[in-house]
Amino acid sequence: MSDQSAFQFTGANPQGLVGALYLGPQTLVANVVSVIDLKAKSAAGQISTMQSVYIDASIYPGAVRVRDQQTKQGVIFAAGSSGWQPLLIKEPFAIELIGEASGVVQLATATAPLALAPSPSGLVQSAARASVPYAIAAALTDTIIASANARCKGRSFFNDSAGTLYLLNAAGVASSTNFSVEIPPRGYYENPFNYAGEQRGFWSVATGGVRVTEYF
Repeated sequence: MSDQSAFQFTGANPQGLVGALYLGPQTLVANVVSVIDLKAKSAAGQISTMQSVYIDASIYPGAVRVRDQQTKQGVIFAAGSSGWQPLLIKEPFAIELIGEASGVVQLATATAPLALAPSPSGLVQSAARASVPYAIAAALTDTIIASANARCKGRSFFNDSAGTLYLLNAAGVASSTNFSVEIPPRGYYENPFNYAGEQRGFWSVATGGVRVTEYF
């Protein structure tokens, strides 16, 4: 079975993402870094860029962190969840998986950014026509980075800090143990699924800050 047919067989591509590549089941050992080296697939012309990642952890008993081995920028999938998140994987195309428990998850990537894919209903959201950039100073305490805004079509974040930004895509208290995505120094992140709810942050070092742009 080819990569593409296997990927379609899992039913993991409802959004029709371009360049979807099924990477198969991945066996994880609790709190041990598992590396998926894709240099061979890149050399064979199967991968030219990777901008989205899919995890099926529906039968996995813990959260899974997925990150670029080179930049350490990553995203987290909750226990029992499945779906896509935006994540730029740079050459030489190596992915790190870190799970809270031992078990198996399914992994796939796509060359297109998540924001360019149609929604499961087949509708494409209208393009944003305005933006509002602003900056939030880094802090070693829980900090509101963006308030909920029903008019917002999306947000982007550039971590202009020497420290890691732990971004929480929810109401609550952000910390190094309670966050949605880990953005490394000089790292970039876009909200998945047009999320425009409250977002909070916590930094490992209180220097610099985050440059946020909201799109309308």
